[in-house]
Parts: sequence; structure tokens; C-alpha cells
Amino acid sequence: MKYVYLLFILLLAACTSAPTPTPDPNPDPTEPSIALSSSVTSRTNLDPFTLTAEVKNFPDVTKVEFYRDTNLIGSDETAPYELQVTLWQFGVFTNTYTATATNSSGGTLSSSPLSVNVNVVDALFISPQESVMLAGGAATSFEAYLRTEDDSDLISVAWTLEGPGTLSATSGERTQYTPPTTLEAETTVTVTGTLPGGRSAKGVITLRPATPGGNLYSVSARVFSTTDIFVTDSSGTPFPSAVVVVNGTTIPFVGGRFQGSAGAIAAGETVTLEITVPEGTIRASVTMPSAPDLTAPADGSSVSAANPLEVTWAMPESPSSYRLGYGTDPYESDLAVFATPPGENRTRTFTGIPANKTLNIFVIAINENLTATGPVSSFALYAENSDGSSRATVTTTP
Repeated sequence: MKYVYLLFILLLAACTSAPTPTPDPNPDPTEPSIALSSSVTSRTNLDPFTLTAEVKNFPDVTKVEFYRDTNLIGSDETAPYELQVTLWQFGVFTNTYTATATNSSGGTLSSSPLSVNVNVVDALFISPQESVMLAGGAATSFEAYLRTEDDSDLISVAWTLEGPGTLSATSGERTQYTPPTTLEAETTVTVTGTLPGGRSAKGVITLRPATPGGNLYSVSARVFSTTDIFVTDSSGTPFPSAVVVVNGTTIPFVGGRFQGSAGAIAAGETVTLEITVPEGTIRASVTMPSAPDLTAPADGSSVSAANPLEVTWAMPESPSSYRLGYGTDPYESDLAVFATPPGENRTRTFTGIPANKTLNIFVIAINENLTATGPVSSFALYAENSDGSSRATVTTTP
């Protein structure tokens, strides 16, 4: 009898147990949601790609953070919520991305994982990175090489060239491209490297004539302890083939601009800038101002955030302008404040000072020259000076 009773209990449990839930094929459209998508789902090169997070029914979003695996790689505070991803990583693998939205009340909403398959085994690198060259110009050649997943120096690469110019080698790990000495019109050149298995990568160079063609250049130059000089042609493209000289020192082209030290330039000394381009030489000069002497607040002092912060300084002459302000330590970009008063000023008042912070206060004297001779359409040359006496560190109280 007890066996029959046990069988009855088992049958009853089977009949009354809850069924396994299944996903709703039509979810409530008013429910909060965040969906992550990518401009690519499979990567076969090192080109940047874009992640996009679409947030619905989640009010007052303050930011969306993007993660690769568990690592935060960036964020966006305004819709559409996007992040451009650059990943210099070779091999065959899969990356998993997620996005998390945060709203003003501190709530969070996370997306489902998104997989991006990677199969990047070769890429062509060109030095200099800016693939713009001048036929017969100052930069006469560049070296191209093919980087592979094992980064071996023994890989045999077949090199081919489409367009004018020559290659130093048609096989081997590296080759040197030399443009022609003359060119009638702007054109493009393609260097292709092919591995024994047939995989290949390309580098495209824009090649321009060196003969005068009426091109006008734009120049923006800052000279202080180092230089920060931009030279672009009429299309707005950086022009690395220019020869830039400051007070007799040639400045190298690095990272899209001409950066380097021109040596010590004393207050009152003339800063001379010469930029040689195919159409001629752009010339201008400006006087280096003195370094301001910050007189208040005192270095190491404590100031109240409830009161305006008055910054004062001494200056033996009146430069064109000043650049001054403060930033927090550790640095918080949203708390940084800057101002550019005219050169006759010796004081500036800041309000809304953050409390319980360490502030690094600075003032820089600037002389400027906005005109130049030569083939130039827009021009600005700034000589900037500051030293230890131009800065102070203070702490703020409520």
C-alpha cells in the first residue's frame, strides 16, 4: 500500500511543478534597456571602429561607460553614446564588449555582451606616419615595413609599387621608397607588401609637386621652453616636408607638428621663425616677454573657497596678453579654469573656487605677431614665458 501512496505523491508533484520559463518573444517596449552595437563584428585590420549604445526608457542618463572584457576603455556623456576604439593588437581571438549606463539618481543599466572577432595578422607601417611627401622636397624618402603576428625579422616580404618613384628593394623585411625629383601634378602612390602565404597590406602616399604652385600655408606657432608649431597647406593637411627653423635651430616634425627645443631664449630677445616651403620662405619674429612674478596668493597658503580668489602679479613691461588660471591637484579637468586678460592687467579675480582642493595657480606672459611675409594665408606666432616665480600652490577651505 505504501508503494501506491508513494507513486501517487510523485505523480502529484509532477503535475503541480512549475514549468520552465521561456523568454518573452515580445518584451515590454517601455522597460529600460540598453543595446550595444559595433560598426564591425569581425576585424581584419587595425582600423578604428565604433561602439554605439542605444539607451531607452532610462531617464536622466549622465554617462555611458564602455568595457572590453572587464576593463573600462572609455565613456560618453551625451547621446548618441559612442566610443571610437583603437586596438593595436595582432592575432586571432575574440574581444567581448559591454556598456553600462548611469543616471542622475545613481541607477545603472548594463547591456548584453557583444563579441567582436579579431583576425589581424599583418599591417603596413610607414615612417613618417603622415603619408604626405613632396617630390624633390626636404623629406626625400621613407622606410616601409610589414609587421606580422610573430614580428619576425626573417620574414620575406614581396614589395610592389604603384605610382612614380622607386623602391630600394622588392623583397625582404623592409624597403625604402624614394619619390621622383619632379612631378607635374599631385598624385597618389601605393606600396604593397605581400607575405609568402598571399596575405598583403598597403600604404598610400600623397605625392605633391615641389614646383611653386601658388599654395598658401597656415601657421600657428608657440615658442616657450619648447616649440609647438603647426604648418598646414591650403587643404588643411599637415605639411611635414616644410623646414622649420627657430633662432637658427631646425625643429623636427613629430606627431603632426614641429616640436623641439630652440634653446634658451631670454626675455627681450627676438624669436625669429623661418619656414621654408616649395613656394618660398615664411618669415616672422616676435620679442620674448619677461616671466611674470606672481605676488598673490602666496605659495603654500590657504584660501577660503567662500571668497573670490584674487590673483595678482608683477610685470616689468606690458606684453600682448596673459594666460592664467588654476587646476586641481590631482588634476580634474572639469575644475580647471583659464583666462586671457590683456597685457596691461596685473590682477584677475576668480569666483566659484572649489573647496577642499589643492590648486596650482599659474600666469604666463605672451607676446604675439599675427602677420608674416611669404606664401602664408593665416599666421600666428606666440612667444610665451613663465618660470617658478609665475606659479603658486594653495589649499582651499570651505
